[in-house]
Amino acid sequence: MSSTGLDRSLGMLKRDESSGRNAAARAHAFVRSILILGGTIEARNLAEELAGDERFRTTYSLAGLTRVPMTVGGTEVRKGGFNGEQGFRDFLVSSGTDVVIDATHPFAERMTETACRVSRCLRLPHIVVQRPPWAQGPGDDWHPVAEVEDLAQLVPEDASVFLATGRKRAGDFASVLPGRCLLCRVIDLPDQPFPASNGNWVAGRPPFSVESEVELFQREGIDWLVARNSGGRMAESKLEAARILGLPVAMLERPPLPNCKVVESVEACLEWLSTIRFEGTAATESPMGRVGTRESQ
Repeated sequence: MSSTGLDRSLGMLKRDESSGRNAAARAHAFVRSILILGGTIEARNLAEELAGDERFRTTYSLAGLTRVPMTVGGTEVRKGGFNGEQGFRDFLVSSGTDVVIDATHPFAERMTETACRVSRCLRLPHIVVQRPPWAQGPGDDWHPVAEVEDLAQLVPEDASVFLATGRKRAGDFASVLPGRCLLCRVIDLPDQPFPASNGNWVAGRPPFSVESEVELFQREGIDWLVARNSGGRMAESKLEAARILGLPVAMLERPPLPNCKVVESVEACLEWLSTIRFEGTAATESPMGRVGTRESQ
């Protein structure tokens, strides 16, 4: 080969190497946007795991029910609702979201249904992270409840009831439990009084010890515990306290999940995230959409 041909070949090789390095740099620099719908310890742990990952830009979304919500360093925190299904769709498109991770409370059925439906419509990778429910054990006196209205036939009319159900549906519980003395725990005391004359709020931020729960139930003369089957260790102490005191528990069953991918742990969610092969750009209103696809198993 002539010296001219050799020089030309070496020049092409250098350009190819340079092009490869630039392509690798561009691929590394292309950050994918993840929306975590939060409010649970799993959501927070997931946000913390992803906060230091340079491949992703993570937005941690909270409903904004508490005045001082928990934050995650290195992660953008969004507070407040989405203004309905269209608002959620608009947010995904305008923010360029690539992946939707629903780690909301097991009883946030409206948000979960909306996230599943809109993500499917926009052809975005979507997953639900939902911890396992509690299981009744020896010494527990649990009474499964499918609907709030069923409580009227279960809880005696003169009972003092502790509502470990959050404040959003306190009025519904009050309407089906007239004549009972109701105590509902919230993280922050609402600006408005309890929605019925037979109830009161009590403020407290979890986690709670078993001893403090026993003391609270005894001090307030609680006869019944009404709880949602949320699962998780942080909220389990009230059930242990009820077991110690021999209190009956009206356990509200979880709402059914929509047809979507569901995992029970942060680790399983991260594993799923690693299987996504991204194609194209972020959420779009295009009829063909764009999403990542999972690698074949």
